[in-house]
Amino acid sequence: MDCAPRRLKTDGLRYGSWGKPMKKTLADFQPLKPAEQELFECCQRGDIAIIGEERPTEKIETNEIRAEFLRWLILFSKIDINPKGIQLYGAWISGILNLDNAQFLNVLGFWKCVFEQKLSIIRTTIKDIYMDGSLCEQGIRADGFRCHDLHLRNGFEAKAEVRFAGAKIKGNFDCTNAIFKSLDKKQKALDCNGIYVDGHVFLRDGCSADGTVRFSGAKIKGNFSCLKATFKAFTEEEKALNFNGMILGGGLQLRDNCTILNGKVDLINLTVNVLDDKEFWEQVTLKTVYLDGFNYGHIYGDTSASFRLKNMLGKVSEFSPQPYKQLTKVLRNMGHDRDADEVMIALHDKKLEFSKESWLYKVFRKIYKWTSEYGYRPMRILKIMSGIWFLFGCIYWYGANVTVFAPSNPLIFQKQDYNCTIDKNGTKWFASPQDYNATNNWYKASPPEYTTFQPFWYSLDIILPVVDLKMEKDWGVVIPSPDGSFFTTFNYFIRFLTWSENIIGWILSLLLVAILSGLAKNEKE
Repeated sequence: MDCAPRRLKTDGLRYGSWGKPMKKTLADFQPLKPAEQELFECCQRGDIAIIGEERPTEKIETNEIRAEFLRWLILFSKIDINPKGIQLYGAWISGILNLDNAQFLNVLGFWKCVFEQKLSIIRTTIKDIYMDGSLCEQGIRADGFRCHDLHLRNGFEAKAEVRFAGAKIKGNFDCTNAIFKSLDKKQKALDCNGIYVDGHVFLRDGCSADGTVRFSGAKIKGNFSCLKATFKAFTEEEKALNFNGMILGGGLQLRDNCTILNGKVDLINLTVNVLDDKEFWEQVTLKTVYLDGFNYGHIYGDTSASFRLKNMLGKVSEFSPQPYKQLTKVLRNMGHDRDADEVMIALHDKKLEFSKESWLYKVFRKIYKWTSEYGYRPMRILKIMSGIWFLFGCIYWYGANVTVFAPSNPLIFQKQDYNCTIDKNGTKWFASPQDYNATNNWYKASPPEYTTFQPFWYSLDIILPVVDLKMEKDWGVVIPSPDGSFFTTFNYFIRFLTWSENIIGWILSLLLVAILSGLAKNEKE
């Protein structure tokens, strides 16, 4: 069976990408170097050409393979390459390896090899490529690259930009324990803008990047794992992770010491099914994130509102309602309704903080917040009403003992049997209840057949406008002769309290009814 690979194009056949005439036969490369001879024989047998046990630290005669020879072997040789492909271990590849626009139907394996110059595989199609433990001194350029599985793992290292923009990978993109370094600050450490992956992406278990890791606009059907990985931008203003517009069919795993040493995290318009972010957001070195348009369906991690508001939403650089509403939606779907309410309360606080409405609108919104947390805590209204009822009831009890209240029915004053005379000038401030008895206080002199004044029932009758307990109808505040100024007596103060309590009762009652009936919308999405 002829397993020889075929070219997609003839471009570059006569001349290499570096401008030198292309060698076309084995004779052009004679004499072969020892490592080249070993590789030439092993690729026909289906064996791995083991040139050295470890990754070489320098180029010597016994470990060097010329990139030009390797290109010829992959693309132009007429020998029958074993279906296991071309596999190389511990070699030093000198020169630029240019496989642009080519097609190789077998496996390419480079274990613990050193690429002295740039590896260029732009618009190249390869079945599988393995670069475990290898070093790319000048990085990789692989725009539009096609393969099934791509492995840059187990100690793989790049000292310049690794670029897979627009690549299509039918299997997994595995960068486990890989090291990406961009010595040029104008370039990314790993640039996978617009990449398409049918499987999973692994940047985990010791994977590190000095420079930006970009997957903006990527489409990945599986999971994206960053477990135990470290990312570091050159400055705090640059992005350590850029997932802007990425669509992820599985989960985004940012837990287990996924560390951002420096830089920002961009999750704008990112779509994932599951967000697995335990212990990610609380790291102090992560200072700024972009979350506008970030959509996720489930959270594996701390779901408390206090944690999310402080560590996740609290690191958003610019206020936007969407991250709050997205978190609220997810928490409600997970059954954490109270935490979802807390997030929405925080959202309304932010809206009020940045509102450009009039001061009157802000005052009403603050009252709405204080009374019911924008409708998310309707039972607070009952607590407020209960507190006012009890406080005012205590004041009314004191007022009743110092002749502030008297019966409202005028017939009781016409009976001669009841001899009770009150001071027409009213009750002085800080009057002592010991100075009042049945002769000058109707509270103590009211006849048995008449409704007895109950200060707490009186307070309840006022604060509940829709309930008639008859107490407010039968008893009223004694108003002194109008020869004194307002508030000169305790009576005027009590009258003011009754008006205030009545108004507060109406407002809070109507607000409670509106919230419970759904008239006051509070976005329970």
